Amino acid sequence: MIFQYFLLVIWLFFLILFYFSIRDAYKGAHPRTKTFTDPEEKVEVLDQAEDLQIEGGELEPDFYHMFVAKLEEPKYHGIKIDFICGPNILVDKIHEEKLGGNKGKTENMQDYHPLFEFANKHPNRLKILLRILSEEGFHYSVGTSPRLICVEEEHERGGPKVGTFYYNDVPRWQTLKRKIERNKRKCITWNKRVQVQFETAEVPTKQG
Repeated sequence: MIFQYFLLVIWLFFLILFYFSIRDAYKGAHPRTKTFTDPEEKVEVLDQAEDLQIEGGELEPDFYHMFVAKLEEPKYHGIKIDFICGPNILVDKIHEEKLGGNKGKTENMQDYHPLFEFANKHPNRLKILLRILSEEGFHYSVGTSPRLICVEEEHERGGPKVGTFYYNDVPRWQTLKRKIERNKRKCITWNKRVQVQFETAEVPTKQG
């Protein structure tokens, strides 16, 4: 009888160990989320060391100064990005005189916006796809795996940029991958000779 109790205790012990091992493995693959409230947190997507596809909007330059500074760091040099944006792009108001006004179209956008400057210097690392027509919608990024998806809530210009990180969410990843491939067909690939619609904007003193 004592021996049977002993075996039962051993069996329960290993059953508990098995449960915790299964639970931990399941947690690692099961979708989870995390809310972000600071736009600078979005650069966490670079830490996955995966190529990215990003759908953005007017590209407020205060954030993209910081984003490009991250891309310049050696540990991110292997990442390639396809970036949908526009058709209207915000540039720092300091360029207003050179551009001849606060709205219009211009070539050589690399002279006025950090993301375009980076794409001009590193065309093998960053491709900018300009929307032909403006479209409403949320902004997001997806990598080559569903490990991390970043989705930003819709917001007014200059408004709070909050959103959600989704981890290991395979259905969402598949949906967004299809969405971005469809939207690429509505764009033109930017180079410095392409006329880009712009609007100037005040940029905060602190740029990332």
